[in-house]
Amino acid sequence: MQLDWWQWAVAGIALILAELAVPAFVLVWFGLGGLVVGKR
Repeated sequence: MQLDWWQWAVAGIALILAELAVPAFVLVWFGLGGLVVGKR
């Protein structure tokens, strides 16, 4: 199963929003990576 571009974008946005609940500055990088993959 291959993910479409919009699924990567939604996952990236969800991870960036999840960063608001997590005190560590980690999830934002995975979220940005998902947005970059979704843009390609």
